[in-house]
Amino acid sequence: MIGKVFTTASFICWASFATAVTIHDETVDGDLSNDPNAPTSLAFGVGDNTVIGDVSVDADYITFEILSGQALDAIRLVSFTTNQLDNAGVAFGLLDDGATSVVPSGTTINDFLGGALFGAADVGTDLLTPFSSASAGGTGFARPVGPGTYTFLIQETAATEDQYQLTFVVSGSATAIPLPPAGLALLAGLAGFAALRRRPGGDASAAPRTEPTKL
Repeated sequence: MIGKVFTTASFICWASFATAVTIHDETVDGDLSNDPNAPTSLAFGVGDNTVIGDVSVDADYITFEILSGQALDAIRLVSFTTNQLDNAGVAFGLLDDGATSVVPSGTTINDFLGGALFGAADVGTDLLTPFSSASAGGTGFARPVGPGTYTFLIQETAATEDQYQLTFVVSGSATAIPLPPAGLALLAGLAGFAALRRRPGGDASAAPRTEPTKL
């Protein structure tokens, strides 16, 4: 029984949990930053991290951290709709290292990791593939993306409204979940109980025996 209790407690403290979470939805959580020097900071966990937004003659910048022991495996384009006023029907996106980024232009074409154009035809694909090959600018990079701080941009420069849903897929070990003080006290009590049970002939539930007095 004691072994089972400690096994369960260890699982609570150290298990990795893969989740599927909507991290930011602009219709609920407000607009994402359009400032490359102050991107919206989002906390990604192991699993699927979804960001939902729209751009029209502006840009959405986010920054996030991939922790030690984790990796960014994919950026899936879950949905993309546009009113196609620019007759192209695509947006531009890029991945950059660091907590800030750049305004894409001819002079900054090599100042980020990788960029790509994408639209409705790319729904269901992994955007890390064209990003890593720098299909629309950047230096290119190896996959998966390892630990570090990164910035992601999606931009529409025309008078077109693009609505998007992106899922950032993170793999690896989740951060350990500490027990509250009450849980630690319980473990300490169980440890003491286990020590009593291990004593030769010990019985934690029995009272001390008293020898009868000889007359």
